[in-house]
Amino acid sequence: MKKLILSSLLIIVFLMQYEAISQKEANNFYFGDYCGITFNPDNIPKAVTDGAMITDEGCATISDWQGNLLFYTDGTRVWHRKHGLMPHGNGLHGDTSSTQSAVIIPKPHSPYIYYIFTVDEQGKPNGLSYSEVDMRLNNGDGDINDIKNVKLTTPVCEKITAVKHKNGVDIWIIAHEWNSNRFFAYLLTESGVINNPVISATGTVHTGSTMNAAGYMKTSPNGKSIAVAIYETGIFELCDFDNATGLIKNPIPFNIPDNLHCYGLEFSPDGSKLYVSRVGDYSGIYQVDVSAGDSTAIANSIVTIVENPFAWLYHAMQYAPDNKIYIAKRKQTFLSSIEFPNKKGDMCGFKENAVDLNGRICRAGLPTFNQSFIDIFLEIQGTTSLCEGDTISLHARSYDSCTYHWTGPNGFSSDELNITIPNAKVVNTGYYKATLKYKNLTKTDSIYVNVISTVANILEGTKIHICDGEVITVHCGNDPNLYKIQWSDGSTETTLSIKKSGNYFLRVENSLGCIDTTFFVVTSGTIIKAWLPDTSSEIGTTNFCIPLKILKENQCNITETLSFNAEIRYEASALLPMNVTGNIVNGERIINLTGDKITLTNDEMVIGNLCGTVLLAKNDKTLLRLTKFEFVGMDYSYEINDGSLTISGLCQRGISRLQTLSPAFMNIDPNPVNQSTIIRYNLPAASNIKLSLFNQLGEEVSVLMNDYESSGEHNYQLSIVNYQLNTGLYFLRLQTENEILTDKIFVAK
Repeated sequence: MKKLILSSLLIIVFLMQYEAISQKEANNFYFGDYCGITFNPDNIPKAVTDGAMITDEGCATISDWQGNLLFYTDGTRVWHRKHGLMPHGNGLHGDTSSTQSAVIIPKPHSPYIYYIFTVDEQGKPNGLSYSEVDMRLNNGDGDINDIKNVKLTTPVCEKITAVKHKNGVDIWIIAHEWNSNRFFAYLLTESGVINNPVISATGTVHTGSTMNAAGYMKTSPNGKSIAVAIYETGIFELCDFDNATGLIKNPIPFNIPDNLHCYGLEFSPDGSKLYVSRVGDYSGIYQVDVSAGDSTAIANSIVTIVENPFAWLYHAMQYAPDNKIYIAKRKQTFLSSIEFPNKKGDMCGFKENAVDLNGRICRAGLPTFNQSFIDIFLEIQGTTSLCEGDTISLHARSYDSCTYHWTGPNGFSSDELNITIPNAKVVNTGYYKATLKYKNLTKTDSIYVNVISTVANILEGTKIHICDGEVITVHCGNDPNLYKIQWSDGSTETTLSIKKSGNYFLRVENSLGCIDTTFFVVTSGTIIKAWLPDTSSEIGTTNFCIPLKILKENQCNITETLSFNAEIRYEASALLPMNVTGNIVNGERIINLTGDKITLTNDEMVIGNLCGTVLLAKNDKTLLRLTKFEFVGMDYSYEINDGSLTISGLCQRGISRLQTLSPAFMNIDPNPVNQSTIIRYNLPAASNIKLSLFNQLGEEVSVLMNDYESSGEHNYQLSIVNYQLNTGLYFLRLQTENEILTDKIFVAK
């Protein structure tokens, strides 16, 4: 619209009662001659003077969920958040003199993509078009990508509005054809703009003077009604809007012959009131009670909020995040406001100079927003397909003073705004429903999350046996049309040929990049179980043998005779071996047993013995560790188990005699020993005795006495110097014909 010629008309609109609160996407307004206001951070409007735009009428601004400015436009150019032009932000098909030259809509379920819908002025050829802004471009400041000025229809009027689909996710973009009574409703989904509009031919034909292309169009926040102004003739209409189908019907025209022109429209937050601005020789703001009843009652509910003798004053009206409606005052440095727009008549609280623009000049327009920005709606964002083991992360749109409740598969429940489920499993697949409550309003939205299980499947299992000389084939159970396959040798076929035992793996990857690796072991078909049994003996027992046993679990046919190697480790002081070699390392005796000419049977077999003299032990039970066993040159699998030796200090064969004798004892004093000590001992009966000294390894260091002694108490003086004993722990053993006594002796030089 090139110039403003306005006259007066009263407006009647029907809206249902609806609860609503503001959105942070509308927290910043840029308009007029470098004008701007922000509602950050406390929801109180304040002038900002950093804007770079001059526009007589149409403009649009968009912020993120947190209220941070993203970009703004006059319908022909686009400025980014730092107030510079986007690199490709020129030449859009709107016009600064188009009433609503543009509206900016975020693409559903996309954090980066925004659509700028533009309308040309006075029904000119550029019509209704759209361009796409990608916020990842221009170092995060955003830029128009290759999708620019895509024409949807032409010619159209200078009006455009947007509102949520009933599903709470998609958005209707609504324009009005010029020289026609047809509304065009396009749906924006997560797939983009659906270029198959819902067309509704209803109401007054917008024709005649091109000035009739001007005037606002607004939907109610709940998407139930739509109002449209025909500027020069002063007509406006109210229609029903079906936000599920996009159809518009049941028009109610209003034509008040008072020579004022109809320009601005806005609904109250709860949808019960409609405000209209009318201009001409004087200016006015009027209220319609949409909740009054039938169309006659609504028509009769019109009241004057304010009339001002100043001509061409009140123009665009826009609902804001603080639940107030702000009004553009043409050629003034203030905005007016309606403080309580849900209230009836004078109680709505009109305020003439509500916001000081800090010297900047307002013109006719204010930014056009998605009308659902002033409504509570619930939108869930998050990844809908993910791999098992990943984290489910879902985010609900944030509002103050609202409560949230989530439900989901596998009994999931949460009252948080945003939810995460780490290490997701297939059982977490399904619909996640969020419920938002605000006062008496309840909103719900749901999203389907698919947790994909990628399991590398080996048909033969993960434990596979192979016999000598055999070649086996392992099969991948995953569909090669759906998965990339890779075996441990790098091959990508569905099968793997194996000639010997070892560790292998199968790795698969699906189209989403979900990866799983299964490791499997190929073992010899012959499994040998080798073990040392639990045994017990008395101190001093000679030629005591501990058997080495084996058992073959036969899955392969074996005919050859075999040789074996075994390694046994135990506390050196427990047993002094004979007929085998061994070393002592860190107090542990290491014995190597070998054998040959072994023919395996299916029964338990003893294939060797560890024999020797039972010595002393620090503990009653000594662990016998079978640390190695193998048949030489054979690719068998082995299961090896340890045994134990329990040592007792009393000779059991003399127990009946000992029961009738006085008790024997041995005492060492002093102990520890520095130079010498006295060993006192008692013999219940005369006996041959042997008094011996052993080191910690069970090795006999010296025989102190080997003689016949009478019954009674005896003393023996042990001189450390005579026996050249080093500092440390030793064991003293007194052996008689009937029993063995032991005690510790400490040498401390």
